[in-house]
Amino acid sequence: MPVVLSDNTVFEVHPDRASSHYQLGLRYLRNDETEAAIHALQQAGQLRPEHAETWLFLGLAYTSAGVYERAITAYGRALALTPHDPQAYNYLGLAYHQQQRYRQAIRAYLQALAHRADYALAYANLAASYEALGNTKDAMSAYQQAWQRDANLTFARDKLEALRQQKRR
Repeated sequence: MPVVLSDNTVFEVHPDRASSHYQLGLRYLRNDETEAAIHALQQAGQLRPEHAETWLFLGLAYTSAGVYERAITAYGRALALTPHDPQAYNYLGLAYHQQQRYRQAIRAYLQALAHRADYALAYANLAASYEALGNTKDAMSAYQQAWQRDANLTFARDKLEALRQQKRR
């Protein structure tokens, strides 16, 4: 069954194959067609519930749509299948952070870092949650860790400098 995407590419979908729905969902995500991505990834998850990446990307689609509780559930399904996936913990933390559930976000980011100590983006996200709680000391430390691990994260350096300036006042 051919499907025409918003960029006018044609994608062949096999209705009974999870991989077909999964690939379609990824294409929709890349094209910022969130609702269509959710539908395709839900189909993939129903056909192949043991595929962790399906749940991870379904979580991303839900996060993109602002449906954070469903995102958290999807990330939980991914983590049940791959409990050592730092990326899934990082995305789970982002969903919690978006709901202003900063302590839960921090726990998720720390889990990500427990499984991948050099995960610069998880450090930056951890810092943002610490900062949201008013914990400047730990926020500064986490921003420093992020920037040391990835010099391209200039926003982490900038946030660190801004917090240092605030502290001096």
